[in-house]
Amino acid sequence: MSTTEYEKATSILHHLFIASSFVGIDFGSGPNHHLLYFSRQGLESWISIEGPWHVHATQNTFDEGEQLEQLMRLRRERIHHVRLGDEHPHLEIQFESGSLLFINGYQ
Repeated sequence: MSTTEYEKATSILHHLFIASSFVGIDFGSGPNHHLLYFSRQGLESWISIEGPWHVHATQNTFDEGEQLEQLMRLRRERIHHVRLGDEHPHLEIQFESGSLLFINGYQ
């Protein structure tokens, strides 16, 4: 990704997600497919996850059930920061509590 593309993608992500609240999750068609949706002042944004992800919080675990529980604890929490990976298209979403949702963009 060129520098211009990276800056444009980052700008779009900030516009869509900063100050949005995590609303919920739908389970997609495959075993690792999740749809996360966010809301800010009546506007919705969606993220489709089709690969590995992890919530970094006070109790880190890689068990899928516990990860889903940690994700649901973030419900209604606002997004503080969004960051794309520098070399790979990883996505990091930091919430006001300091919890971080990491979505692996490279497989």
